[in-house]
Amino acid sequence: MAGRAVPLWNGDDTRILAGLWRDRRVVADPSEAVWEAHAARSADRRMASTHARREVAKVALLTADWTDCLPAERVVRAGLTAEKLRWLQALRCHQPGGWEPATRVEGDDALRHVLAAGRGAILWVPSLAFASLAGKLSLHRAGFRVSHLSRWYHGPSDTRLGIRFLNRYQVAAEAPLLAERLVVGRSGNAGPVLRTLAARLRAGRPVSVTFGHQGLSCLDLPFLTGVKTVATGPLKLARLTGAPMFTVWTERTGEGVYETRVEPLFDPRLDSRGSANGSGDSEAAIVGRVLEGLAERVRRLPGQVFWRDDVARPRAVVGTDGTAGALSREDAAPAGRERLPADQL
Repeated sequence: MAGRAVPLWNGDDTRILAGLWRDRRVVADPSEAVWEAHAARSADRRMASTHARREVAKVALLTADWTDCLPAERVVRAGLTAEKLRWLQALRCHQPGGWEPATRVEGDDALRHVLAAGRGAILWVPSLAFASLAGKLSLHRAGFRVSHLSRWYHGPSDTRLGIRFLNRYQVAAEAPLLAERLVVGRSGNAGPVLRTLAARLRAGRPVSVTFGHQGLSCLDLPFLTGVKTVATGPLKLARLTGAPMFTVWTERTGEGVYETRVEPLFDPRLDSRGSANGSGDSEAAIVGRVLEGLAERVRRLPGQVFWRDDVARPRAVVGTDGTAGALSREDAAPAGRERLPADQL
């Protein structure tokens, strides 16, 4: 396998496994309020960890110019609560009756029009806390049969044993909500998967890709007070196939209530004719529009953002004690799964 070796097991896996029996008992109760209270207690315990201290320092740096920001500790605690709640939702999917939240899709008329015309569409999905499961459920209930680009380690763990025994809960919960999951394997060779994605788009079907930083072609753009790396492969796929792109945002708007908003982003056919968006459809401009939407949600819903998953890199290294220093390329690289081999998107 190319790239950094994948560890066999780590402390996060031990924490997840140790809590699995209790988590299953909690989700036997269908009330999401019960799950959220359990998730909040879990977050309180994790706030003393090295990871949490590092995240508090990171959030403080990235929001240093905000005048109305919540304290960094509250933001990190809310994020850890959301992370745990998403895990509980996946576990609930394996209980009798499954997980049945209220979901709503807004702004999908343009997407339906594109698909009705026989064109495919690329759904670019920023990774807010509840996008992975609630977002897929919302689109599935709305009648969209989406082919999703995924990676072999998808789920809460990034170790060999964790991927095999823990991540299966997340993957299996999402499986019924997708037309198919197209997986980039351990080698990182995305060529066969990209060809399949292109075929689906040319057949007039929707495909979804996470708005992330892994890929051979990336842009580094200012975001908050730091820098965000964004893989631009989906833009190249859109131009290759002529498929328009949409951003898909999923938010938790209340207890057991989730809203998914679909927004038109870029149509390469209009761009190629030079009659619509012109220079505003450079890669940097398109990504910039997504980052504007992400920045608005980071401010409004800071607890629904996974700060640990490369929301942005501070312009200084964050130490576990909150100290800062010069930023090297190695320090800038996200830890754990984010250092596994990148695919070609």
